[in-house]
Amino acid sequence: MADITWRRETLGKRYAHNSGHRLQEDFINYMDQLASLARMKPTLLLLLFTDPKLPLKVFFGPCTSYQCHLQGPGKWGGARKAMTQRERILKPMQTQIVNKDIHRSHKPAWLRFLCVGIAFSMFVLPCF
Repeated sequence: MADITWRRETLGKRYAHNSGHRLQEDFINYMDQLASLARMKPTLLLLLFTDPKLPLKVFFGPCTSYQCHLQGPGKWGGARKAMTQRERILKPMQTQIVNKDIHRSHKPAWLRFLCVGIAFSMFVLPCF
């Protein structure tokens, strides 16, 4: 009961004085508590020995519910693939297809500006 009172006071200080915000919980802390209570929280040291890249994804990557399915009673074989797959994250961002075969001039922009500057100095400046 003391834990609940402490949380309500802490959240009341952090968020606006609105009754709806006092029920709000931080996502990462909430997921961490649920995983600890269900004994599904991944052990980074154990993951380091089995798969060296995976603990880096768990620690530095985004907090997802797939992390709880790496070890413990709800272990899922596809959790590692779901966490390390970049295409799953990048695909929704690519809503507009851009044609990369745009015909551009092969001359760099600085070369064009140089030619225009030389032509200007040769033809326009002598008139003054």
